[in-house]
Amino acid sequence: MAYTRQDLISLVLQNVGVLAAGQEASIEDRAAVDIRIDPKLAELAKREIFAGLNADALDPAVFLHVADIIASACRVPFGITGNKAEVLTGAAAEAEASLKLLSRQFSATAATAAFDVVRDVLEKLGVVTIGQDPSAQDRGVVTARIAPMLADLRAREITTLTDLSQADPAQLRHLANILAGICAGSFNVDPAVGDRLGNVATAAETALRVMQRQFDTGVATSGAFNVAQSVLELLGVVEGGQTATAKDVAVVSARFGPMLADLRARHIIDLPAVETADAATKHFLAAILAARCSLLFGVGDPLLGGLKAEEMRAEAALRASARQLDAGTGTAGSFDLVQSVLEALGVVEAGQTASAKDRAAVSARVAPMLADLRQREIIALPSIAAADASTQLHLAAILALACAVPFKIAGEALLPFQASAAQAEAALRVIGRQFDGGVATNGTFDVVQAVLENLGVVMAGYTGSAKDRAVVSARIAPMLGDLRLREIVNLASIEGADPGVLIHLSVILTSACSQAFGKDVATRTLLAGEAAKAEISLKALARQLDTGVAVSGVFDPVQVALEHLGIVSAGQTASAKDRAVVAARLQPKFMELRGRDICGVTDLSQLSTELQGAFARLLAADCATSFAEVPPARIAMLLAAVPDQEHILRYQSFVYDARPAMRLERFWGGRRRGGWIV
Repeated sequence: MAYTRQDLISLVLQNVGVLAAGQEASIEDRAAVDIRIDPKLAELAKREIFAGLNADALDPAVFLHVADIIASACRVPFGITGNKAEVLTGAAAEAEASLKLLSRQFSATAATAAFDVVRDVLEKLGVVTIGQDPSAQDRGVVTARIAPMLADLRAREITTLTDLSQADPAQLRHLANILAGICAGSFNVDPAVGDRLGNVATAAETALRVMQRQFDTGVATSGAFNVAQSVLELLGVVEGGQTATAKDVAVVSARFGPMLADLRARHIIDLPAVETADAATKHFLAAILAARCSLLFGVGDPLLGGLKAEEMRAEAALRASARQLDAGTGTAGSFDLVQSVLEALGVVEAGQTASAKDRAAVSARVAPMLADLRQREIIALPSIAAADASTQLHLAAILALACAVPFKIAGEALLPFQASAAQAEAALRVIGRQFDGGVATNGTFDVVQAVLENLGVVMAGYTGSAKDRAVVSARIAPMLGDLRLREIVNLASIEGADPGVLIHLSVILTSACSQAFGKDVATRTLLAGEAAKAEISLKALARQLDTGVAVSGVFDPVQVALEHLGIVSAGQTASAKDRAVVAARLQPKFMELRGRDICGVTDLSQLSTELQGAFARLLAADCATSFAEVPPARIAMLLAAVPDQEHILRYQSFVYDARPAMRLERFWGGRRRGGWIV
């Protein structure tokens, strides 16, 4: 039997202590409860605690919980405070928790038999409880990150999936763990939980990498001894008997020829191909090849040490000998990248002819090196032949590091090659701007590009992406509007700005965009300080760009007053607005000085040039507090000079006084109402 709204109101009044059992509530009390029921139920639905509650037909399972929640909402109208209020609040919290659990039973789309990756991610993040329906918005946040995640996994060769629907059920759980780690930041997950999810995601990637080998069309292990399969088993890439992927087999097989050529050159064994070797020899060949492929597959200690020991024993078994000289290509006068690498590695002396086998070992790594440099956006070169002469030495240094391990250079001996390669990459990154396929940075100052460089989104001179440029560009108009409202500078657009203000605008815009690009608090504080300095500079520059009255050779007390105030530098054009502020105080100041018998003139034109300087200082002191940018020290200095300037005007202005001579008065210095006695 469903409970009605009136049943709910009665129980709520009992919970708050207004109505005893068996009594009848007043109309006012019922109305006070009734008016809060529907809004509270709507709130419960909005907060995804329980959706679809109907006060006119409440299920018995939820009736008591809803009454507890409504009772807590009625504390204020019934004046409930103290311990009673705390009891009602606690009961409401427990009721909400119970309703959230009960909502699963009433959900039409609650957890089903099929595994839902998005729901699983939201449950791991704590956004929803197990089985609770996620909101469309939360599902959208997670779903939007699925395609980028799969693209990243493909790029890192962890899996080849292009859509979750292609995933085997065994893979879905691992994909959900990786996706949870990616989405943790978007849902403000606690850092400790985020770290744990990140570790789980790393383990999931490892599991997917192993599972991918089962889903790859590799060469199955058969009863015959397979050298490539055996090498991959020794390296731990596959388990014993597990199918190796075609790609892994190809990586190992590509090293058959170089290995056999090396063994021939050192008179260990002369074999034209691995297939022609007898069964006893193949085992040793696999041990040697496993050691040589170990670094390519990321094998570390202690397994690497064991493989190296096995390689030495295998070579001893196959009778090691010295390298056989090959008829290679002679060193010519032109720069030969491959020859230079072999010389740097110490394989040949400077000018000595390198063998064809050694040249082939280096040449085989040229294309992967160029692809790696393109991928990391250091420089984009289709081939060595297309390289500029200025880049060849740097390419040789990088290629030497790539070839160091195959030529048995390891440990501390590898450090100089690593340092040289790092310096070469930095140099190529600078040179590579010429070869950039983006929109080249030209000589014109680009505010948006400057902002992206300031924020470290792109390196100096590198083209910003359209998306990043759009993020910055969207903030230009609000920034200019803010600067106009605060009367710092009046610009309609960046394009109409004077070149002198662009660098300052870029600094202010950098601060405005810092949070959008995820900068930390310390960086944002630093950028805000630089923006404040830029605003001061802009305010000063704005006076030059204002249509004020230019400074001429004629002494201008208004201009001089602004110079005394530090609003403009000596000789700098004052803005019309600043001049208006000072000019508005000109006549009142004359009248004040006349009233105090300091100056007898009422117009600036009547004041002699000799006294205009003193008047300008008095005017500056009078206007000091009208300009917020005038520092207190300057105001104090101007006010301290006021008595001296008034003294000058009082004792010298009578010489230039345009009034009738005071000697004609009947009484020297006498006055009467209405003016002077004449």
